[in-house]
Amino acid sequence: MVNNYYTFYSLIQEVRNDIIGKTFVQIYSQEPNVLTLSFGDCKWSFLVSCEPSRNYLVVKKGVVRAKRNTADLFPAAVGKKLAHIDIAIGSREIILFLTDGYSLSIQLFGPKANVVLIDTKSVIIDAFLHKKDYRNTLRKNPEVLGNIVPHVSITMEHFMSNATVSHCIKQAIPMFSSELIREALYRSGINETSIARDLTQQDSQRLIIVLNELQDELLRKGTPRIYFQNCVPVMFSLITMHHLESDDFRCQVFDSVGEGIRTFLQHSQKQAQRENEYQTLYRLLTKRIKQNERALETLHSQRSSVISPEHYEQCGTLLLTALSTFSKGDSEVTVVNPLTQEYVRIPLEPQLSPPKNAERYFQKARKARKTIKEIEERIKKIQQELEQLNKLKDLLSTTNDSKKFLQEHEREFRTLKLTYLATNQANEEKRVPFRVFTVTGGFRVFAGKSSENNDLLTMHYTAKDDLWFHAHGVGGSHVVLKVHSAKGAVSHKAIEEAARIAAYYSKLRKASMVPVTMCEGKYVRKPKGAPPGTVVIEREKTLFVEPGLPSIVEGKGEE
Repeated sequence: MVNNYYTFYSLIQEVRNDIIGKTFVQIYSQEPNVLTLSFGDCKWSFLVSCEPSRNYLVVKKGVVRAKRNTADLFPAAVGKKLAHIDIAIGSREIILFLTDGYSLSIQLFGPKANVVLIDTKSVIIDAFLHKKDYRNTLRKNPEVLGNIVPHVSITMEHFMSNATVSHCIKQAIPMFSSELIREALYRSGINETSIARDLTQQDSQRLIIVLNELQDELLRKGTPRIYFQNCVPVMFSLITMHHLESDDFRCQVFDSVGEGIRTFLQHSQKQAQRENEYQTLYRLLTKRIKQNERALETLHSQRSSVISPEHYEQCGTLLLTALSTFSKGDSEVTVVNPLTQEYVRIPLEPQLSPPKNAERYFQKARKARKTIKEIEERIKKIQQELEQLNKLKDLLSTTNDSKKFLQEHEREFRTLKLTYLATNQANEEKRVPFRVFTVTGGFRVFAGKSSENNDLLTMHYTAKDDLWFHAHGVGGSHVVLKVHSAKGAVSHKAIEEAARIAAYYSKLRKASMVPVTMCEGKYVRKPKGAPPGTVVIEREKTLFVEPGLPSIVEGKGEE
């Protein structure tokens, strides 16, 4: 329940006195969909995740900002003080009121999560995500709690329905998560699938009492806790969840809501990483097993289609015994097999003499025998690989530590030439918020996707000796070839491929030939006050290339 309404309410109550009156010193993002707001000399920071499947708000004492790959955001809010913080009634929207009448709205609405800056006229003037969709739109001011305690009154009328009791609770208290509803029913001794109208008056009254008690527990400072099952974090809760109080679960209690949230997210992230590593390994092994099974089918089919060498040898032997019965120019001959007394029709090559035709069949026999031997050797090798792969897959299913599994079976992975990309490296690839390509030599190329994204790429992801590209004289993506992303020197072909990417992501995409400007990263600068995507370059060269993309596309990044 990290992103539950009551969790946000409790977190705000816990930190309000520490952050009100503090100045926003920097607002930035150093990973996709996560915004950091730092107050008062960075002593306090909010980390807001707008990841669609993982909304959260974390409050930390101090956050270290990376020296590179970060982008400053919301310049109109930096330098202003926080006058007040509140939460919208019945909604996962936290509002930071600034001293000049502006406000920052943290909207943790699942896939629609965002952070927006609102001016004194209730107009959105900036947004963390989807800026074009939000800017200059009128924002209806939500009703905030103020001094109101979000306690919902429950009556018997809420359960006069043919719907399930769970549905009725959700309708009565929208802020209740499925876990809280399950806890309420557990404490009341009511089945989750029970129909509300079928409840006895005694059951309904008992449920109402439990719901009121639960709300009281959630609204007062309790003992935040994390429930673990087999070392896996399954739930963060502000209160005791009696339906999880068993030998199957372990509980860790915390002194503060903030500490509990941070710990839960850390454990969850590690668990997600372990699961991703397991799934990556499982898919890798499964893919190779299927490839080998298909290869075996193909080889068996090839084996069955090869004419037996014995047949060819028999034809050659019969021709040698009947050389006088045919001559050069004949296309076939019929010979009697002395062992079976059967007539055998043997095709001939008319341009060859009788002895040469006989030798031709002996050559075919030798070739067929060699082919069969090669196929059978390949079948044997693949069967051995399949046995190893299936054994590794079975062993993987019995482990919960992918890293240890890899260490123990490193030799088998090398023997089988199984290339495994570690999860943290794979996640690093995903975190790059650009279009990503691989050009000749294995060098990586980044391409921006908007004016703001171009700025981020050029000013924060470009090293001094990286190569920077842009279609000459027209709008388009900034493109950067990372010269240290592979070993060796960057070839002319790799440079040309990077230039073609810049041409492709420009307004001259449909032209047959496009001039593309290239220079080193150290010769690109952004003038103060220049519009997004606008830069000044020096010591540039111009290449003329045909627009196009390389064959290897690593990822498209965040759209």
